[in-house]
Amino acid sequence: MRILLDESVPRKLGFELSGHTVQTTQKRGWAGLKNGILLQAASREFDIFITRTVSAGHTPEVYKLTLSVRVPPRVERELAEYCARNKLSKSEAVKRALQEFLVVSKDAASPYELGRDLFGDHTDEAPSDNVARNSKKLLRQRLCARAK
Repeated sequence: MRILLDESVPRKLGFELSGHTVQTTQKRGWAGLKNGILLQAASREFDIFITRTVSAGHTPEVYKLTLSVRVPPRVERELAEYCARNKLSKSEAVKRALQEFLVVSKDAASPYELGRDLFGDHTDEAPSDNVARNSKKLLRQRLCARAK
């Protein structure tokens, strides 16, 4: 995802968003732009705009930015059916799904962690066997050893 951080957001947050393309308004040359102009520019080039700016007279709880998501027709039908069955608005169903996804994905193991016991820990030592030539044999040996 392409993420834009407003000047009111600590730049360190960008490091926490690894796996995404993160830029700041300062780096884009947009520092000091009025919110309306900034939002228009950000919406053309970025998927997410993160800010802590609160308009005068509004509290952070009231300040909201609408999120638009395009879904295939099949997903839209299934979402509508789900919402009708569970007496939920589409917005509420999507909010709950996002919250659950974020909780589950935070604790998900990486592909390396899932397969570590099959291929061993990474070391700088040269393998004792020619792994490329004997990969099937070595994998079979590891699987048989685990089965015992």
